[in-house]
Amino acid sequence: MKPHTATHVLRAGADDYVSLPLNRYELAARVLAVHERMFPRAAPVTDKLTRTEAAILRFLVENQGAWTPPGRIIQEAIGTHHEAGSSLVRVYVHKLRAKLAGSRIQVLSRRGYGYRVVTR
Repeated sequence: MKPHTATHVLRAGADDYVSLPLNRYELAARVLAVHERMFPRAAPVTDKLTRTEAAILRFLVENQGAWTPPGRIIQEAIGTHHEAGSSLVRVYVHKLRAKLAGSRIQVLSRRGYGYRVVTR
């Protein structure tokens, strides 16, 4: 990358610039920040979430577009192996969907694949 590329792109009107190598956590944070600027709300949805709901949503956003099985969500987002895995995730996703109703974030599920997040 040429040193002046970022400056040139930003002066041309871009809101942001991401260089390689790409850090997926930084990218997810930037996407959420742009989303919040574009669609402001009185109280951010994340203020309504429990710690576990927020961890699951954060994990799904970081893996946006990919189907994630319930077992991986339990391990990565909650940090444990739970015997009720898929049932537990199903309950939390149900609660998330209720709290995200009306927002542009939607949690999809597909039998045999798991869950993923999309924006409408």
